[in-house]
Amino acid sequence: LMQEEIFKAIKPSELITLGWNKPNKKYKLSPNVSRLIALSNKLIFWYAKCIVETLNLEERVAIVTRLLDIGGYFYQMNNFSGMKEIYAALDISFVANLKITREKANVENHKVYL
Repeated sequence: LMQEEIFKAIKPSELITLGWNKPNKKYKLSPNVSRLIALSNKLIFWYAKCIVETLNLEERVAIVTRLLDIGGYFYQMNNFSGMKEIYAALDISFVANLKITREKANVENHKVYL
């Protein structure tokens, strides 16, 4: 819902100027696109943090499995942004290196990850 509100506020001029690519002017030229990118990045790193902070393997597998299930729900709801955020969190190097967790959670064979 937070992303939807920001997405609806994006004006065509924000997309045409590509302002989010200009570090000193991104919040002036493309404020809503920049806010949407920032929120998306926060969610990606929060998902990754939830996975990595868990010390117990079984709990970590449960978190990854739950995130994959949420990604599947996002797909059913046509929330492709949410789905890609979960995908991105699983592809961050420090999460991608958790090979035993990924195997036990069957990440590579999950419909969200394919």
